[in-house]
Amino acid sequence: MRNIRNQRGMTLVELIAALALAGMLIVIIMTIFSIGTRYQSHETKQLDLQQEMNLLTVRLIENHRIGDCYSLVGDNGSLVSKGYQREGDARNGACTNDENGTTLILSKRVQTEACRYQTDGDCGLSGVIDPLSENVKLNVKLSSGNSNLEQDLTLSRFKEGELR
Repeated sequence: MRNIRNQRGMTLVELIAALALAGMLIVIIMTIFSIGTRYQSHETKQLDLQQEMNLLTVRLIENHRIGDCYSLVGDNGSLVSKGYQREGDARNGACTNDENGTTLILSKRVQTEACRYQTDGDCGLSGVIDPLSENVKLNVKLSSGNSNLEQDLTLSRFKEGELR
């Protein structure tokens, strides 16, 4: 009988304690992994919105610097630029209300809201913009799911009469 008492091994209590510690360690690791995955998903959505904002900014600047008359219109979450003719098709003619075509500025992948600051402080997307004679201040909001991004833009163009 003496041989049985001298044998060393794990008791049932030690085995249960070891399993409980291993279980707690696994729960902690899974919680950290879950939090990291949610954070990475949120940051990916924010990065996508920043890329969309950069694309929108480039397209708006290109549209403004061309020098043709245009207006910005919200269309079911997208931003659309409508081109307009100049009087007598002259380069320096005043803008008319005759539409010249439509260009999609930003697709419907994200919800887009834009607001043009008026001289009286109001905000809206009304009126024809003449890049040859005015700068445009815009507030643009993009949203996708729970992520939002807002930016103020100033579209300017070198005015042809300013060289003299």
